Amino acid sequence: MKTNIVYLSALLIAGLSVSCGKPHTGHGKDTDTHQEKLALVSYGASLEIYCKTDPLVAGEKAQVLLYLTRTQDFKPQPRAAVSIRLTGAGNRVQARRDSLDRPGMCTLTLTPQKAGQARLLVSVRTAGGQPEQASIPVTVYASHSEGQKAAQEQATHSGNTVTFSKEMVWKSQFSTEVCRPVPFGPALRVMAQVEPAQGEERVVVSGVPGIVRMGSTPPVEGMAVRAGQTLLTVDGNTTADGNMGVRLQEAEAAYLRAKSELERKEPLAKERIVTQSDLQDARAEYATAKAQWENLKRLSGNGRQAVTAPIAGYVAQLNVKNGQYVEAGQPLASVSSTHWLTLRAQVPQQEWRMLPHIHGANIRMAGARTVTSLDELDGSVLSYGRQVSTDTPLVPVLFRVRYTPDLLPGSWVEMFIRTETSDRALTVPAEAVIEEMGLYFIYVQLTPELFEKREVTPGGTDGRRVEVLSGIRDGERVVGSGAILVKLTQASGGVDPHAGHMH
Repeated sequence: MKTNIVYLSALLIAGLSVSCGKPHTGHGKDTDTHQEKLALVSYGASLEIYCKTDPLVAGEKAQVLLYLTRTQDFKPQPRAAVSIRLTGAGNRVQARRDSLDRPGMCTLTLTPQKAGQARLLVSVRTAGGQPEQASIPVTVYASHSEGQKAAQEQATHSGNTVTFSKEMVWKSQFSTEVCRPVPFGPALRVMAQVEPAQGEERVVVSGVPGIVRMGSTPPVEGMAVRAGQTLLTVDGNTTADGNMGVRLQEAEAAYLRAKSELERKEPLAKERIVTQSDLQDARAEYATAKAQWENLKRLSGNGRQAVTAPIAGYVAQLNVKNGQYVEAGQPLASVSSTHWLTLRAQVPQQEWRMLPHIHGANIRMAGARTVTSLDELDGSVLSYGRQVSTDTPLVPVLFRVRYTPDLLPGSWVEMFIRTETSDRALTVPAEAVIEEMGLYFIYVQLTPELFEKREVTPGGTDGRRVEVLSGIRDGERVVGSGAILVKLTQASGGVDPHAGHMH
């Protein structure tokens, strides 16, 4: 946590040093000429194309500062060739750069010819990629004063805005997205316990009575093991009543006696001196004696049973100590594989009618700030309970997920069980919602460097997204990842200097 605070502070200091070390460009105001900049933006398939330009005035040279940001990670486009062209209203001028001034930025100049409504065409070509095209409507003004007035009007906003420069965006984990109505149903927020999956945990038992002997590397809980690896031995020669060597000799003697008896009765049965019933009894006794002798011979070696891991995985539980006496059939240890786990969620019985409509879940693991979807863990719904009792008034819901080290068997995780729905709602990423003293806010983008703090009414959440009941409109772009950085910038005094007044 301390590292995160230091990192955020470093970002804020870096952003403030950028704005203090050169003329202020939050809205593109030049402190020497008091000339406002116009903000133009377009979003393509992979790039955010953001232009800060002087007001376009017929006959006057205009400087266009171009920012290119990759929409996949909101980092600067490292290399590109850029061309801009002004068309319409009798204008036909263009400028071109074969490379950027520095990653994500370049400056071009245009001199519009005639006033009127026009379009600024921006073309960006990256190495190995398809060209990005943007067509942005613009106005070419007849006079400098007319252009400045329009720029000042654009620079006037409400008092609850904050400037967050592109340099700060590129240095931080940041993203924005457009709010659109999407299917969003109720989600059940419950706790779930992590358990070994059925068939993924094997209990190892003693085949004979005796004393537990552990070698130089005794098994411990959590130790990784291979299938067939020896865990310990059970010495059956050290007790008078369970001496393994004696038991093996007794079993061998019984086997040989039953074999001899069967061999004696078989020819007598052919001569009908021995009945078929006696012959069948002799065969059964022989088969039983042979099985017991071979089983003891397999389990013991010099009167000892080698206890091995039945599957590859790790020792989940060790039930005995070195030197402890155990009976035949007593559990010695359990071994779990590292393939699959079960999540057992407990759902209130009043939500039972929603369980047939489950179509996914999001999981927040212990100590994690983000959530993981069921699909990302190759998970599925196994079943849900059909009854409750006075002892357990909750309905169990079982999920099967792939093993990951973050899921510790026996621990608890938070789950958001999603259900199918035909309802549509406006949603934002969970990290976009900022809580302050019981009120909730998001940051709505006005330009790629200017954001409005707006109060919203949140609805339900599925762990990743939050429904917004009021406060935003369809098509507005909001800050997702990085909203907390924008809040810290505002709290440190990085507010919009143009808010609420004109120049």
